[in-house]
Amino acid sequence: WMSQMDDAFIDALLNEQIKDNKVEGTFTTTAYDNVIKELCAQFAKGFKKDKLKNHLKTIKANFNKSYDLFKNLSGFAWSPENPDAKIWMTTPIGNFDKLVELFAKDRVTRAIAEIAKEKRQRWDNSSSKEGLDTINDFDHLVTQNEVTLENFEQLNDNIELLSPVMPSRLQSQSVGSSKGKKRKNSNDQKSQPRQYSEEELFAELVDIDVEPHLLTKSYIYLVRNPDMMRAFFG
Repeated sequence: WMSQMDDAFIDALLNEQIKDNKVEGTFTTTAYDNVIKELCAQFAKGFKKDKLKNHLKTIKANFNKSYDLFKNLSGFAWSPENPDAKIWMTTPIGNFDKLVELFAKDRVTRAIAEIAKEKRQRWDNSSSKEGLDTINDFDHLVTQNEVTLENFEQLNDNIELLSPVMPSRLQSQSVGSSKGKKRKNSNDQKSQPRQYSEEELFAELVDIDVEPHLLTKSYIYLVRNPDMMRAFFG
């Protein structure tokens, strides 16, 4: 399998993706039929669908390994705990930008769905049902590598998955409280800066038309710097 074949294969897949011959992350039979015709025309040899599928799995697996090692804000992410990753510091990744177009969104969608599922499970198992949607909780997920910066690429297409339905802390605390306690809570809220949620922050960034390639960086930076977030909201 020559590198020129890889180039043509990936270009053909991108073309099929543009034509919507990819459903829920999987290329359709029509897509593979079209790809085979394209490759046969270019290289004057036969190609079988099963072999193409297996080769695509290999390409995707290598892409995923390398893609997971790059952080949008800090460059190449390698540590002694993951010595096998060092190979990607010197190994060229052919057609990387095109592979991002092919696979990154699928990978993000799956990762965000897993994060959302885990957060829902943690919510269901929590006795206090508090604190799972705070900035500190989000930072904890980042520092524990439960959330990586890559997980938030194309987040504008998947934001609803990050927000399982949960009652707000203020609402849950107010149920059954006395009028005096409500007045105290009201006074406390007036004397303290408002805490904005990640969802409010992301919605505001989208609303002011932050450039797509800066959206993730801006979001992560502000979430991890509450003082800057407060300054941003004024």
